[in-house]
Amino acid sequence: MHLFPNSLCDVDGLILHPIFEEYCEVIPKIVNILNMYRILKASRNDTAHAREEKRAVFKRSTDIQEQIELCLKEIRYVRNFIAQHH
Repeated sequence: MHLFPNSLCDVDGLILHPIFEEYCEVIPKIVNILNMYRILKASRNDTAHAREEKRAVFKRSTDIQEQIELCLKEIRYVRNFIAQHH
């Protein structure tokens, strides 16, 4: 079954730009961005709700900020890749 660009990695609503069918080596970066976003969101939610049990990977705001910057770097890479190959 050909799943590109819909239903990739079983993520509902994830539709990749058609350019990635030709350049599939960039797809792991996109999956990494989505995973980092999920982890950062959980970390941010835990820091915002002090009464709840902390389960987040990143607990300090400096760690969260560092990971956000890394995530933004990856997002910019993908954006620039699309712009150069579109």
